[in-house]
Amino acid sequence: MEAFVELPGLLATFRQEVVAAGPGWGATIDALLKDWSRTRVETAIAEVDALLAAGLSEHDLGKRLWALGAEAFPDRTPVATLHDLRSHLAARL
Repeated sequence: MEAFVELPGLLATFRQEVVAAGPGWGATIDALLKDWSRTRVETAIAEVDALLAAGLSEHDLGKRLWALGAEAFPDRTPVATLHDLRSHLAARL
C-alpha cells in the first residue's frame, strides 16, 4: 500500500475510522460522520481549508486518502478530492 500523507487532527481520526471499517463494511462517508458533533465537523472543515491553503496537492492527497475509502467501500464511489470531503462535512452542519 502507498504511503499516506500525514493528516492533522480530526482528518487523521476520520482516516482511522475508514480503515477500521474494513473492506465490505458498506457504509457511506456520511455514516462515518453521523456521530460527529457540530464542533468536530467545523474543526475538520477548518483542517481541510488549512490543507488547501497550504498548497498541498489536492489531487495527490485526495487520491491517497480516498484510496482507503475505495477499499472500505468497494461498491461505492469514494470521495475523490478534499473539496468533496469539505462538501460532505458542510452538509452535516
